[in-house]
Amino acid sequence: MRQLNLRDADSALAPFAPDARLYAADGTTTGVEDNRAVLASVFDAFPDVTFTPVRVIAEDDWFAIAFIWAGTSTRPFNGTPATGRPIKVLEFRMFKVVDGKITEAWGLIDLASLFAQLQP
Repeated sequence: MRQLNLRDADSALAPFAPDARLYAADGTTTGVEDNRAVLASVFDAFPDVTFTPVRVIAEDDWFAIAFIWAGTSTRPFNGTPATGRPIKVLEFRMFKVVDGKITEAWGLIDLASLFAQLQP
């Protein structure tokens, strides 16, 4: 979370294995570079975005985190125009660690809430 709050995508993604797979709730599978692009779009659309951990749980070679990201919509995001209003979104992530690197990540973000908050 610290690296994300510093807008340091390189450091935030450094723990990932180069061939790590990131799985979304809709069945989409992406890689680390795709995630870098998503972070760039979030940082651009919500320049004051902060990420606040709510709960972290670890078991065996997995760990999970629930966190809230909040910021102000100042630029378009994913085809939705900026509103100038604040947003607050809950996100969950689960990570598998092998030999000290994240090899899998599973994510669930409350997109319905996010895009409802971005409506004019």
